Amino acid sequence: MSFRKSLAELSATKSKLEEDKKYCIRPTSSAGMVQALDFDAVKEHWRDGKFVFKGKSADALIVDGSEYYLIEFKTGRIVADDLLRKVYDSAMALVEYNVLTWDQCKQHLTFVLVGTEVETRLSHLRKKSVADYTNPSYSGVNQDPRTVVGQVVKGFEIYTPAEFEAFAEEKKW
Repeated sequence: MSFRKSLAELSATKSKLEEDKKYCIRPTSSAGMVQALDFDAVKEHWRDGKFVFKGKSADALIVDGSEYYLIEFKTGRIVADDLLRKVYDSAMALVEYNVLTWDQCKQHLTFVLVGTEVETRLSHLRKKSVADYTNPSYSGVNQDPRTVVGQVVKGFEIYTPAEFEAFAEEKKW
């Protein structure tokens, strides 16, 4: 089983018919051709193997030197509490898999949200108290997903697909 896929593949909506798929990142763009780790597939593999991980996860993981980028692609509405859960659970998976420690997540892990909708800017997100989460580690995190910076991850970036393509090119991925 290969865990590597192009960012375009990882950004596609989950449809069995190719003509029904929508891509957040154009397959023909240089960013679309970048190979990344299919983080959802890795999570599923470890669920069947050594670890039992039932959390949510980002779509992709890119390792660039000592920096780690978890990438989430959205082609529709974004819900703040789902996003918070993905940030935290993805970081937790990296810790459980012994890839990073919590301190390393805070120093070297950036969560990147790439969305096709203007609403991606997070202004419309419904607020939900993180006290609703059962995991006590959420207690210090506020509703806005960007508040995880410094508490769970080093950075939280938000891009439109075009902005992300420029970002990936700047990174020389």
